[in-house]
Parts: sequence; structure tokens; C-alpha cells
Amino acid sequence: MPSSFWYNMTMIVTIPIKTEKDIATPGPTVLVLGYFDGIHLGHQKLFSIAGEIAAKKRLSVALITFHESPKLTLKAYTPENLLHILNAEERERKFKRAGVENLYLMDFSSRIANMTAQEFVDTFVKEVKADTIVVGFDYSLRF
Repeated sequence: MPSSFWYNMTMIVTIPIKTEKDIATPGPTVLVLGYFDGIHLGHQKLFSIAGEIAAKKRLSVALITFHESPKLTLKAYTPENLLHILNAEERERKFKRAGVENLYLMDFSSRIANMTAQEFVDTFVKEVKADTIVVGFDYSLRF
């Protein structure tokens, strides 16, 4: 792991969410968005950036991600879509090591798939009280 990878061994709070009403973030956050099956160097860089911003602004790092890959909903079924690099416990452990303090796990449902970018922001991102959003180069709010 590169030395710049930000480590934070604080407690992680994992919250399964069905609707935005399940989100309970006490204060502003640096929000990371994406589906992270494995935590490769590019993902590590995103979490490092989020951690640096959070430290400067004295905020917590939150992550909204999905239990399963959105590919299961959006693409034709193939057995490969069910394969995972990390199991759920390993993902959570990696998120914790990356400095995530509030982990919001949700199902990628047809409701989510049919939201516009603005609806997703209004429904979920605002509830997490995102001061700053960190995403990868290939992230899209329009699925």
C-alpha cells in the first residue's frame, strides 16, 4: 500500500439503508460515492483525498455504496456479475482502514436506477450532509 494511503482506525458505523430516512449523520461530511468491490490503488487514492479534506475541514468521512454491484440490475445476467473480489466483512474492514466513519449500504434497486442525478442528490446526498463529494473519474450519477 502506498504511504499516502490514509489510515484511520476509528470505529466505523455501518448503517443499512432502505430509504433516506435511515440516514442519520450528525454533522457535515466528506462523502465518497461508488461501488468498491475491491480497494485497488485508485480507490485508495480517493479515500486518501477524502481523508485529507476531512482532516483539513475537521469533518467525518462517509461512504454511500451498494451491497451488490449495480451491474446486477443494469446488465444482462452473467455468472461473473455475482463474483466478488472481497466479501462484505473484508470490504467493511478495508473501508474502516481507509478512514470511513459512516458507511451507508443500500440495495441498487429499480428506484435508485430510475432516479435522476438531481433526485439522488436531493434524496441521499443532502441527508448525509455532504460538504464535499469525492468520486472516481468514471463515476456517474446517471446510471
